[in-house]
Amino acid sequence: MGILHRGVQSEKPSLTDHVGKTPTAASKQSDETRRICLDGTGDLLVMSPYTEREHLLDLKTLDMENAILAQALVHLRCLRPDYATAPYIEIFNWDEVLGEVKRLAQQSGHSWRGSSFFVVAFRSQIPPTTVYEDLGTLDKAAHAEATASGGFLK
Repeated sequence: MGILHRGVQSEKPSLTDHVGKTPTAASKQSDETRRICLDGTGDLLVMSPYTEREHLLDLKTLDMENAILAQALVHLRCLRPDYATAPYIEIFNWDEVLGEVKRLAQQSGHSWRGSSFFVVAFRSQIPPTTVYEDLGTLDKAAHAEATASGGFLK
């Protein structure tokens, strides 16, 4: 089983944080690329810079509202170079994401139920003595654990 990728596309240069990841690393990929075929269904979604199986979101495990939101979040883009300090509501293209939620709900014929979603934003201050390779390893492990425990879109 291999991961099917059609290539990474970027419309503009990405912003890089101190760890070397881009805040839009997953969003640099085309919508087609974000859907992963490991089993031929296309139900797995890349939601992070990590593309190994344990980091992919399985849309079949979500209710319709969460699955639609996950697919709409493929369009999430960072709009500002000061994303680390700017007001959270101004950092991303929320209007476009909400428009995509509406479009996907209509396309699927789904009548949207009232739903609440919460965003948890981590804004760490990294000491200059940090070993970034270790930080990256810890981040990757934490992401896999959160994905496995349903910590994303559940």
